[in-house]
Amino acid sequence: MTKKPIAAERFVQIATELRDLRARYELTVAQRRKIRELLNTHFDPDNGCYRDGYSDQRIGREANVTWNLVHRIRELGWAEVTAPSAPHPDGQISLLNLAERQR
Repeated sequence: MTKKPIAAERFVQIATELRDLRARYELTVAQRRKIRELLNTHFDPDNGCYRDGYSDQRIGREANVTWNLVHRIRELGWAEVTAPSAPHPDGQISLLNLAERQR
């Protein structure tokens, strides 16, 4: 079974889309630094949970990136979330923690 070659125009279109997609998700040095700083401060890799009411979503908002990028970075460099997030010191709890309590 041989694959049909991609037409030159379609190839250029695909290459352009991939370039644009990569550029959209490429992190700046400042964003990488911010994500690393926030994960080091608010994620407990030994217990697999966030502290102080933080989440991938919150770090994404603070670093101005999508939360799924934070998720991928955290899983590659720190750990997976394996436990509900720790309660916030002022009594707030994360949605994950709330969902776990409702089961």
